[in-house]
Amino acid sequence: MTRRNQHPRKPRGSPTAGQNFLAPPTSPSPRPWCNPVPILPGVPPTSLICAFVPRQYMFNMYLALSFGIIGYIARKTGYHTAAILIGIILGPLLETYFLRALKMSEGDLMVIFSSDLANIMWVLLVISLFVPYLLQRRRTRAAALAPPSTTDC
Repeated sequence: MTRRNQHPRKPRGSPTAGQNFLAPPTSPSPRPWCNPVPILPGVPPTSLICAFVPRQYMFNMYLALSFGIIGYIARKTGYHTAAILIGIILGPLLETYFLRALKMSEGDLMVIFSSDLANIMWVLLVISLFVPYLLQRRRTRAAALAPPSTTDC
């Protein structure tokens, strides 16, 4: 039985914050069974081995290492890695279909502006490129024109 002031006893095998050997001592993990710290040192060697095995070329390992460095730099600078992945996945498809369209039109670049849907997509693309710049410019102007806040102490 527990009294009102005491916490109920935990079963013998359950770890407490002091007994959790997987979590760092300064910040105990709320879920000790999914702490990634013990497996983190094994991720780079495993990915390099997995890049080498299919064709057994050292170039594949260097390529995996360079993409890892690019991803690390992108994450540290705040660039979204999802945008890089979308570019890597959709880039070859875009190139293939663009070259196919040029071959079908015998080299005429105006084929990419030939339909109404394509023209709407081009306008949306241009708008999406300029809107962030215009919004940032508007915010800086509004901040510059705003009177300084005065608080009575």
